[in-house]
Amino acid sequence: MKRKSSLVIGGDRRMVILADMLSDKFESYIYRNTSAVPKTSKIINALSETVRTDIVVLPIPSFDKNGILNGTDDLSAEALFSSLPCSSIIFGAKLSDLHRHIAKEYGHKLFDYGENERFNMYNAIPTAEGAILITMESSENTVHNSHYVVIGYGRIGKLLSKNLKSLGGSVTVVSRSEKSLVLAECEGYNVVSMKEFCNSPVTCDICFNTVPTNILNDNQIKYWSCKKYIELASSPGGLSEDAKKSLNERYISALSLPGRYFPDTSGMIIYKTITYIMDSIGGLN
Repeated sequence: MKRKSSLVIGGDRRMVILADMLSDKFESYIYRNTSAVPKTSKIINALSETVRTDIVVLPIPSFDKNGILNGTDDLSAEALFSSLPCSSIIFGAKLSDLHRHIAKEYGHKLFDYGENERFNMYNAIPTAEGAILITMESSENTVHNSHYVVIGYGRIGKLLSKNLKSLGGSVTVVSRSEKSLVLAECEGYNVVSMKEFCNSPVTCDICFNTVPTNILNDNQIKYWSCKKYIELASSPGGLSEDAKKSLNERYISALSLPGRYFPDTSGMIIYKTITYIMDSIGGLN
């Protein structure tokens, strides 16, 4: 019986790791824009001529703001999905209703592994650790005895606060949720409500934001004594555009930390997630 095939396309180093892991179960292919593999202009031809795909895995996030597959030059969802064999199973992340519509139009099954709770819980670990690495790289002080503000107390906020505290840092948690503030205070952190913070941002060495909603504008941070602001949240992030410009070099965009610092772990997390999803839908039978 001929082995079923998988195609990993676009993305960073973690997708290479993923493709290698998939090779144990599938005839595994990978296409990325590097000197060693075909450019986007050749991918469509390769799909139609040489690659029979049963499952396709796209990076996280799968498409940029212009609708182009991340890690490629100009490959849109329409071009990709129309080139795949009918009834392909596609795994992507942070997909829109438009992507779902296009996939359905061409008869594909589309799953967003970025919405899977298993993925988000596991992925918070390398994200929080990556944030600590950036902290150490961007500061001339130790974490010990430094003061940090963590905006948001979800999966990443909880792990990051715990890691900072374990290294001797002082942590203030900011949240709009009363329940989160109580939980954070029970864990020994200083707490400030979102409303209070917006009215008077807390002085700190580094502020981390994990909430993907504009919280602060230029007027609110004009006199803010914060040495660095590290953005961990996806677009639009916690700052308005004028606030980012006002912070200038103090603003650090820190997206895709798992792929940047921990590709092996991150590839394994994606592998475990899509394997779990496949098992839950009965595999490829």
